[in-house]
Amino acid sequence: MPGKEEEDSHQATSHHDAEVVPYSVLSASERQLLTLIVGLPMLFSPLSANIYFTALGALQTELRTSAQNINLTITAYLVFQAVAPALLGDLADTVGRRPVFLFMFAVYTAANVGLALQSDFAALLLLRMLQSLGCSATVPVSYGVVADVATASGRGGMLGFAMIATNLGPALAPIIGGGLIAGLDWRWVFWFLTIHGVIVLLVTLLFLPETARHVVGNGQVLPRQLWRRPLVSAITGWKMPKAAVKVRGVHASGEAASKTRFPNPLRSVRILLDPEAAMMASMSAIFYTIYYCIQSSMSVILSELYGFEELIVGLCYLSIGCGVVAGGGSKGKLIDWNFRRAARSAGVNQDHKRVVDLSGVPIERARMRFMFIYALACSGILAGYGWSVAYETVSSPKCKARFNCILQQNPFTS
Repeated sequence: MPGKEEEDSHQATSHHDAEVVPYSVLSASERQLLTLIVGLPMLFSPLSANIYFTALGALQTELRTSAQNINLTITAYLVFQAVAPALLGDLADTVGRRPVFLFMFAVYTAANVGLALQSDFAALLLLRMLQSLGCSATVPVSYGVVADVATASGRGGMLGFAMIATNLGPALAPIIGGGLIAGLDWRWVFWFLTIHGVIVLLVTLLFLPETARHVVGNGQVLPRQLWRRPLVSAITGWKMPKAAVKVRGVHASGEAASKTRFPNPLRSVRILLDPEAAMMASMSAIFYTIYYCIQSSMSVILSELYGFEELIVGLCYLSIGCGVVAGGGSKGKLIDWNFRRAARSAGVNQDHKRVVDLSGVPIERARMRFMFIYALACSGILAGYGWSVAYETVSSPKCKARFNCILQQNPFTS
């Protein structure tokens, strides 16, 4: 039966083609460029949060308000930092990554302009919420971009490079904030964020391609709408990926494009119904709460115990920033190393270009293998820090004199 043989041959060929379709058509250089583009927005969530701490004292004095009210602006920022990823993350899954990035930084830039011009506590509180809404979802949306173009075995390395920008935020923010307040005033903290928010908005508008797989598949589908493409492509004809072609309603993998649905922020909350996911989220929440408690209280503690000025307080935040940078720079490689080891033990051959069956790989063990050691180290260091602050063991006149002598010899503070 020739007809039957031809049909079987066609099905076998189609099956073979489906097997060799790459997960993403981006080249290595295009992947590196995309990492840089999404890494830049990831800088602003930690930068905006940490640079604000150095301005707390100046804002309290300028607005003639209480420390409790100023702390309320931190709480409001954190509330929207929790809400924004659930809302905008699902929106990015629905309408695409590129339009959500543009929306976020338009809101972020406008909020910073308002923060630089306001002189009222109510305005400060409201605009801090908008600022958080504009920048707090950059990290999860950037994670979505990485998931669009990289398989599970290659995401750790790609995220490691992207996370360099995120980790630079806590290190750079205290120096920048302290210097701006000492040399100019607190308003220039927000003008600084405004200027760089405009730069990121322009970079995104000009160069960021759409990566959502329900829109472009593995990157081979060129979006029909011009607003979904980088603006530079409309001007010069440049394409990213170069392998993208015009396909109507069908992905490069042969799947029909999914219909756009109304975003539902509760979709991410449903993850917490899973006991294992809830335990992991709780662990992250506890560490993040500790981190923010230390960050928000350090400026007051250092000012009261040592009488430091804003610039010196900013420099003292470098200890946390350096720790974050060191940890962030190593964790991507460490996670990939654990993943490779777990995959080899399960007899799974990794492929950075194609999706492989990971059902036999103990992913949780591969990702969280050293968490117990981290938790013990964090608890011990935190207990020592709390004890030294509570009993002022490093704020005696002798310690103060020694520390001030070191500061006077430092060219950055002299």
